[in-house]
Formats: sequence, C-alpha cells, structure tokens
Amino acid sequence: MDVTLNPASSDPRINGSPLAAAGTQAVTDAAATSRPAVGQLAADQATLSDRARTLGKARAEFDRTASAQSDRVSQLRAQVQTGTYRVDDDALARALLPVVK
Repeated sequence: MDVTLNPASSDPRINGSPLAAAGTQAVTDAAATSRPAVGQLAADQATLSDRARTLGKARAEFDRTASAQSDRVSQLRAQVQTGTYRVDDDALARALLPVVK
C-alpha cells in the first residue's frame, strides 16, 4: 500500500521531505502488521468483568421489578381514589399475627 502525501502541493516541507517519507513508511508498515495506519482509528473494544456483568443483570432485574411495582401502585392508587379498594381482612390478620405474638 503506497501513500503519497498531498502530491499537488509544491510546498517542499511536505513533499519530498523526510517527514513525508516517514509518514508514508508508517502507513506502509502499519498495513503490513495489521495495526491502524497513521490517521486511521483502531476499532474500539471493551471487556466487562464478571462483576460488571453481574451488576448489569441486577440493574435489568431492578428495572423490571420497579416497573411492575409502579404498575401495582398505580392500580392501588386508582382504586383508593375511586373508593373501590377493599382490604382483605384474612390476609391482613395473617400478616399481623407474627407481629403481635
């Protein structure tokens, strides 16, 4: 892969200079070794640790649960506002029984 730096330029600081030749050589060397060439970006990569993956799963579960809880709160709020909310006496008694023993 040969690269010529600005062939239309008559500026001696660019064409024919050691700096231009070095840039061309760097590009050629990079292509030969599969490294990104001068002026090219390498592909970004990220690796997550086991802890980061676990935290990601926990966050997803939290988001799912929070959404379900929010839906339930909305339903209960609507029932209270319309006067249709009814307390399950048996369930309340079962929940309070261990507390009062």
